[in-house]
Amino acid sequence: FRSKSRSGIVYKVVVGGGKGSGVTAPTVVAVRRLSEGDDAKWRLREFEYEVEAIGRVHHPNVVRLRAYYYANDEKLLVSDFIRNGSLYTALHGGPSNELPPLSWASRLKIAEGAARGLTHIHECSPKKYVHGNIKSSKILLDEDFNPFISGFGLNRLVCGASKSANPTSRRPSLTHSVFSGSMLFSPPSAAYLAPEVRSGGGKLTQKCDVYSFGMVLMEMLTGRVPEDDGKGLDS
Repeated sequence: FRSKSRSGIVYKVVVGGGKGSGVTAPTVVAVRRLSEGDDAKWRLREFEYEVEAIGRVHHPNVVRLRAYYYANDEKLLVSDFIRNGSLYTALHGGPSNELPPLSWASRLKIAEGAARGLTHIHECSPKKYVHGNIKSSKILLDEDFNPFISGFGLNRLVCGASKSANPTSRRPSLTHSVFSGSMLFSPPSAAYLAPEVRSGGGKLTQKCDVYSFGMVLMEMLTGRVPEDDGKGLDS
C-alpha cells in the first residue's frame, strides 16, 4: 500500500510480529518519504530541530510523529498509521474507499475532534504554530471515525530552509520556520486558502487555518468539493 502527494510518497509498513522478533503483535506505521523542492538544502541540525518541534505536538486528534531518518539523499518521517483514510475520500469516494456514507452524527464527531486538534496546534506553544494546509485530505479517520489532523510541518520540510536564514546560526530562527505566521509557504489547494492569501503575498496565519477549516466544514455539510472541478484537492 502506498499513496502519493506533493510532499512525498507514504508507505504502509508493518513492524515486528515476525518469527523470532520477540514482539507478539505487529505494529503498523506510515512512512513518508519526503520529496524535496528546489530550496530543500537541509543540514542535519536544521532538519532535527524542525522535526523535533513537530514531534512535541501531542494530542488525541493530531497524527503522532514517532521517528525520523535523515541522510543526504533520503529523509523519512514515521508516524501512526490511521486505517480509514482521509475525510476527503470518505466524503467523495475513491479507488480504495470502502466506507459507507458518513452519517450526520459521524460528521459532527469528526468536526468537533478536528477542531480540538487544530486548536491544540495553535495553542500548544507560545510560538503560535500554523498548520498552513488544512483541507479534508489532511484529516484522517480511524475505525471509529475519530479524526486526526495530519501534515503539520510538511510544508517546511519539503521546501527546506529559508534562503534568508542565517547559515551561521546555531539553530534556525522560528521567524523562518513553518510554524511562524511570517513564513512564506508552498501553496496549498487554492480552494481552501483564505482570500488574503489567495490574492497574493503568500503569508499564512492561524486565522488562515481557521478559514480553511471553515471550508472543510462547508464541504462536510454540502458533500461538495470546494472547487468546481475538484482538481488537486485529494493530494
